[in-house]
Amino acid sequence: MELPLTDTYHTIKIRKPLNCHRSIAYYVLKTIDNSNSYKTLSKSLYMPHPPSIERSTKENSAKLPESKPTYNELLLQCKALKEQVAAGRLVEQHLTETKHELDAELNRLKIIQQYDDKTMRIQRISDFSLTTVEHFALSFGLPKCILFEFDESHHQINKLAQYGILDAPDSLNFDANALPQKHSFVITHSHSISLYLRDLKFVEAIVCPMFNHIGDLSGFIITGKQVEDEPYYKTIDRKALPSYTVMTHKAGVLFQNLKTTRQLKEKIEDRKRIEKKLAERAFELMRSNSDLEEFAYIASHDLKAPVRTISSFSQLLERNYGHLLDGEAEEYLRFVVEGTNQINQLIDDLLQYSRISRSRGELEEVDFNQLMDIVQKNIVSTIKENNAQIIVANLPTVSANYLNMIQLVQNLISNAIKFRKKEEAPIIEVGVQEDEHNHIFTIADNGIGIDEEYKNKVFAIFQRLHNRGEYEGTGIGLAICKKIVERHKGRIWFTSKPNRGTKFYFTLPK
Repeated sequence: MELPLTDTYHTIKIRKPLNCHRSIAYYVLKTIDNSNSYKTLSKSLYMPHPPSIERSTKENSAKLPESKPTYNELLLQCKALKEQVAAGRLVEQHLTETKHELDAELNRLKIIQQYDDKTMRIQRISDFSLTTVEHFALSFGLPKCILFEFDESHHQINKLAQYGILDAPDSLNFDANALPQKHSFVITHSHSISLYLRDLKFVEAIVCPMFNHIGDLSGFIITGKQVEDEPYYKTIDRKALPSYTVMTHKAGVLFQNLKTTRQLKEKIEDRKRIEKKLAERAFELMRSNSDLEEFAYIASHDLKAPVRTISSFSQLLERNYGHLLDGEAEEYLRFVVEGTNQINQLIDDLLQYSRISRSRGELEEVDFNQLMDIVQKNIVSTIKENNAQIIVANLPTVSANYLNMIQLVQNLISNAIKFRKKEEAPIIEVGVQEDEHNHIFTIADNGIGIDEEYKNKVFAIFQRLHNRGEYEGTGIGLAICKKIVERHKGRIWFTSKPNRGTKFYFTLPK
């Protein structure tokens, strides 16, 4: 019998005696159990005259030379075939295991993707917490899960949500230094960190630490089983730990974002509450100021008539009966006249101050060059009496209230003349500077100056830096100037040193 064997086709050429070698042929064919030729040839061995084999024998005899392998050679070929089949089965087994691992990893990736889908639109920490513990427990086939937030200031972890646990404590003491690693890990009774978590009564659990964007510990997700769960759940599969770590990282980032969003919302709400209170207080203050200004205007207007009566009759008494009074009585009468004149001036200033707030403040184009001419004409006698020199630069045209601007400039120039040095004639320079949004007017003098510690006091109403014997006035002039400038959305200030003059600045929008 001749049995040539190839790798591609398992063809066996059988000659006489067929029956004596039938068992050997079967042995060879059984080693090729996946071959289609096994079924065909195994049947043909029992045929008395198998036509297909005889036909193949005749055809191959014309092509191949006659060869008769020995029994030992046939056994070697069978052994080689068995080794190839065994190697194939090992490869098949390895491929099957790899497929199972890939299927498990794909399933874990699906779990991670499902978690992303569930938490994508969550906006509240409470919803995030409940979704997280439920997803961790159900996805990895464990009965219990709990989520803690780490409180660094008190060295403890506080419970946010739980799944499958009824008696979990609300908080536990915890030292962040006891954390062995930043990745997910399995704990049992013997683990060092279990001392902090013993009140949770886990016999086996996966601890997943969460970290914020700067790497600080922000919380834990602990998933596992307790004593009563052991008969129903297998030992934790450590191959799932990387998936836990990835999902916990996502949870930590989302948790930090939600905390930041909550803090921002709280700040916004606090700011809104503060702004609301400020608006209410501003309204109350505005109403109070309006009431005070109304009262000041009415009181000043009503007081003017009796004060004028006192002043008039005091002057008549002095003129008609002054010769009948002794020196002391004349001095008393003079005090009455001066007092009534001061009251009258004070009332006039109060009325002016009140009128600024009550006026509508219609704006028009004001040429400050022409305005300076009018101001100098209004105080021409004061300028001549003090031999004052006023130097005016080329000034712009500004949108403002005309009467307010006259009063503003006139008050500042009058003050510059009033507070002059006794030994020097006053020199006053009026100029302007520009910036991107404002005209900055300046009025500088060579007077006695102002100590800058009074820079806020001088603009307050009824504030005087000198007694009436030195300089007359009611102390309301600069308060009027400040009110006018602020009504035009500008600001006013000064620079000065004692005995070196003063330079006032005020801005008006372009």
